Amino acid sequence: MMSGNLTNLHRIKFDWKIARYFQHNLDLSVESSAKYIGMLQYVNIESFLTEKTKKPKEITFEVSNLGSYKRTGKSNNVEIIDASFSQPRGVTSGYFSCNVIGTDIGGINLVLTCIPELKQEFEKYVTIHKQLIDNLTY
Repeated sequence: MMSGNLTNLHRIKFDWKIARYFQHNLDLSVESSAKYIGMLQYVNIESFLTEKTKKPKEITFEVSNLGSYKRTGKSNNVEIIDASFSQPRGVTSGYFSCNVIGTDIGGINLVLTCIPELKQEFEKYVTIHKQLIDNLTY
């Protein structure tokens, strides 16, 4: 969709229906994915990770959203004004990631990452995200 001409990005409007659709499907899968927590004790971790390095990644793009943190008053003279976070691009992670967090003071921050081998693609990925954000309308 975005790989060609980027000059028409100003016409893109954010579709909250799509966001709600994805959120609904994520909510449906959370309960089933939680049953795998603690299962690493039954896996030979060394062979599991070794096998992962022999195959292409199973995930292309990951989004991790820690949500928005709102002021609830000062605690011990500490106030969170801005926040950002990133996760390592490990053996089991995707080629690209977008880590999202926000505060009611500093706004929303995105940390975009990728594997080193995709530097050129990453530059396009960052450019597209910047243009989408700059042209976002509600």
